[in-house]
Amino acid sequence: MASLHPLRSRRLGVLVALLLVPTLAARAQAPARLDPARLVPHIYSLAAVANGQRVGWWRYEITRLADGWRYEDRTQLGARLDQRTTILLDGEGRIRSVEQRARMGEDSLTADAAWTDTRVTGESRTPGPTPHRTFDLPITPATIDDNFLAAVLPTLDWAVGDTLVLEVMSTGQGTVTPMALTVERGDTIEVDGRAVPVWVGTMTGGPLPVQYVVSRDRPRRVHRIAPIGSPLAFERVAG
Repeated sequence: MASLHPLRSRRLGVLVALLLVPTLAARAQAPARLDPARLVPHIYSLAAVANGQRVGWWRYEITRLADGWRYEDRTQLGARLDQRTTILLDGEGRIRSVEQRARMGEDSLTADAAWTDTRVTGESRTPGPTPHRTFDLPITPATIDDNFLAAVLPTLDWAVGDTLVLEVMSTGQGTVTPMALTVERGDTIEVDGRAVPVWVGTMTGGPLPVQYVVSRDRPRRVHRIAPIGSPLAFERVAG
């Protein structure tokens, strides 16, 4: 389970800024790309858990449109954070726009980005020493927005020992960063009283590595997102 720098601290989490620093572990290889044929309209939820207590939730929905796709998510962490993100994609699965709106206590945070095949332009407004950021950056067809990671990762091909390189755009930071997801092992977890085979992988590239647990059978879903070293994690809820 997370672009507006403090925002992006949201699901991965409000306590830590994640997935923003280039990884040194990524081996030289082409970045992984979203296959739009693997996108499936669905609604999914994860519970935010800290120190064994439920402290909030994150919910996203992927909707098929006449000319592409819409991804919408909302994250709530009590009174600390309420964030909404909308991402529009064309029929080829290429991002065309990102919009974020959030409140953190008394602070409002916004970020907007327009995507073409080769560039992303936009701005963000957040509290802090650099409250207003603008950006105009080169991108490739493999670039994805960091808010879209949890929906994209299950569509990729996972195999134990593989490292998936990802080119990730942070709208709040105005940066494009290489990330690396290493698939460490297969495992089995219990979900609603049944055994579910999963992949376990770790994403590097931020201040903290982030563990992802993804079901092996399609349609795949993320079952857990846990920054290693942080008390906050996002875990699947029933239904």
